[in-house]
Amino acid sequence: DCRQSNSWDIAKLADAMKESCDDLRKQFAVVYHLHQLFTFLLEKFSGISAVRFEQVLKTIEASLETNATLLAFSQADDLNSDLCELNNRGNILYLKRWIILDQAALLTEVNGVLFAPEHFK
Repeated sequence: DCRQSNSWDIAKLADAMKESCDDLRKQFAVVYHLHQLFTFLLEKFSGISAVRFEQVLKTIEASLETNATLLAFSQADDLNSDLCELNNRGNILYLKRWIILDQAALLTEVNGVLFAPEHFK
């Protein structure tokens, strides 16, 4: 009977909602964390098509020392797994320690270098 606040059905519904909320909260935390990382990358490396993993890691460490960011990575492996997740979602292209932030610009640069006339500088 759901008309009584202490009935078995209400308790079961409350437990189900609590479990659902915990699952949603965990999923939201992961997505928000990835959003923070992606935003951080775009802000710190704006105008740069590709950046090395080590440079990103150093930039994050420097930001953590000055408390200029809310990002928290305990190890490079954490950053690596988050970059892989951003790659899987299509936000970046993560290739063997290189992070491609602007794929279109990089392809334009590579195409220009590969197919430019010899006298073009």
